[in-house]
Amino acid sequence: MADTALIAKYVSLAGTCMGIGLGLTPIVPFMNIIKGKESVKIFPETLIFINIFCPHLWCTYWIRQAVFIPFFSAIFGLVLGIVFATIYLYFYLNKSTSKWLLAVCAELSIFFCFHYFLLYILPKYEYIGFAAMVSGIITSIAPAQNVITVFKKGQYKLIPIWTCIFGGLCSGFWLIFGILIKDIYNIIPNAISLMIQVCNISIWTYFYCTRKEEKEDKEEEEKLQDEDNEH
Repeated sequence: MADTALIAKYVSLAGTCMGIGLGLTPIVPFMNIIKGKESVKIFPETLIFINIFCPHLWCTYWIRQAVFIPFFSAIFGLVLGIVFATIYLYFYLNKSTSKWLLAVCAELSIFFCFHYFLLYILPKYEYIGFAAMVSGIITSIAPAQNVITVFKKGQYKLIPIWTCIFGGLCSGFWLIFGILIKDIYNIIPNAISLMIQVCNISIWTYFYCTRKEEKEDKEEEEKLQDEDNEH
């Protein structure tokens, strides 16, 4: 039993490290948005805002059980979620400061109402665990619209490969952690997330290799045409 608890501790530390990497992966796209190189539309709206509520639910779930490593991991995700959502709103509203301030006030109001509800109204941590599980599943399937576009247009860059890699590793570690502590609310969303990330990586690899082959074939044809023209 003590060995299992120790293994679970190290696995949760590994999951936290992968979670930090996952949380930091949107920095480059957001920097491109700030510089005007990308549109905020590269991020699904659902994903931006569920990334606030999902870690918030997990924070409350873990603190009620006094499990602190996953709690601090969820806190990190929650802070990043609020920061990214705030930046997203500014550019989504075409840099209108007045609209942005109203949207941020609304965002924070909803957040604190939700926080109060979790702490003082929702009595059992099992209910919070179930809600966290559902939000985790939604987080996993939110980028699905980008995957559909990849199949239609072959634009593999719409799948954020580093997010998928860190997401898969993070889900894998937290899935093992859930199995070790026998927490069904942790097992189900991470198992689903792991499967989805593996699928995303496979789709990205397929279209990346296909595009690379097409590019090489095109370059070879152009080279042959140039040689024919010289003759």
